[in-house]
Amino acid sequence: MLKIERRASVVLYRFLKSNFEDDIFLLPANVCPIVPLTFFKAGVDFFFVDIDKRQVIDSNICLDLLSRKKINGILFVHPYGKIIHNETFYKEIKAIDSSITIIDDKCLCIPDLSKNNKPNIDLELFSTGYSKFVELSFGGWGNISDKYDYEEENLPYNELALARQLEAIKYSLNSNSLFRYVDSDWLNTQPLKNKNRYFELIKSKISEIKQHKNKINKIYETELPGHIKFSTGYHDWRYMLSINNRSNVLAKIKKEGYFAGTNYPSVAYIFKQQKMPDAEFYGKRTVNLFNDFRVKESNAKKISEIIKKFSS
Repeated sequence: MLKIERRASVVLYRFLKSNFEDDIFLLPANVCPIVPLTFFKAGVDFFFVDIDKRQVIDSNICLDLLSRKKINGILFVHPYGKIIHNETFYKEIKAIDSSITIIDDKCLCIPDLSKNNKPNIDLELFSTGYSKFVELSFGGWGNISDKYDYEEENLPYNELALARQLEAIKYSLNSNSLFRYVDSDWLNTQPLKNKNRYFELIKSKISEIKQHKNKINKIYETELPGHIKFSTGYHDWRYMLSINNRSNVLAKIKKEGYFAGTNYPSVAYIFKQQKMPDAEFYGKRTVNLFNDFRVKESNAKKISEIIKKFSS
């Protein structure tokens, strides 16, 4: 079944709240903080797994844990919008226990408008929220296996409550301190208007977005040294780099009046006090360069010049 909501996090919340109680999921250490926040709100427990060199949840660790412990589900995030082909991995999970729930998070990926359920995937998530591939600043959907329930109770919402949750997470990340969840009215479950036109709106924008991103990415591809670039397939959402002296480079970029991102560090410690060496290592080196409509070709060239001059 297809469920369209104001936010992809609403789909995730309602899916979890409707089907799981006293259960536990595996999450990647570098997941977006909104995901564990949603698990907290739904009352579903989780713990983190470190990532591999592809910056995805480590499949070997997951298979070992799933075979030894009573774990009800796993959430897999496709990193920085790169599609990871998980057919074999998901088959192996279901072979351990067919009741294990698989959530496939494609919120940073190019939207797939097919609305089809994929083999062994119980919930497939997409988003068009702020800073996604198609950025409408609203909207998300899930393709859900029909064997699951989906209750649509609306919750009270306070925009300030969301801001406070995000500030508390930011503080914990900056201070490397434990985040203590206190429930509040931070999740906006009010129905999305014009659901019937939602997919048409997305479809109308994808081609133009791809053209612009390709134009900006071509500058980054041409101008930047090869040893700092992520491999092919990681550059749809933003243009991804790995830089040893990241803080120095970011400071130079900011000083010149430009910007770059450092999204998706390890959140395992602030939520569960788990140390994740690989997620922490990659999280301190990763830089994402914007390639959306906020970025002009001249901006991309100038940022590339700064990075070439100061990166190592």
